[in-house]
Amino acid sequence: MKLLDSIKKLEKGVSNMNQKTLSTSTSSHFFPKENEEIPLTFKDFTERFAWPSMGSLRKMAYESEENNLAPAFVKFKKRRLVLPQTLFKLLKGGKVT
Repeated sequence: MKLLDSIKKLEKGVSNMNQKTLSTSTSSHFFPKENEEIPLTFKDFTERFAWPSMGSLRKMAYESEENNLAPAFVKFKKRRLVLPQTLFKLLKGGKVT
């Protein structure tokens, strides 16, 4: 009888633990917000989008101050990242807010 009670307590504890981990794993900490943009490396960008090519993208990043595309490029440590939505918005002539 004691063994059966301890098994039931253990099962109840495990199910409570699973519910807690599920509720924390779906929190907004792990997922970006809808309006939040995820930066991509140049390689990832060219794999997802057919245009601009890698060379064009590098040239845009190099001349980003002169061509007003600076908000679309982010520097993180030694990497240069692209914000795709911002880049396309700027190329269409829109303004970044």
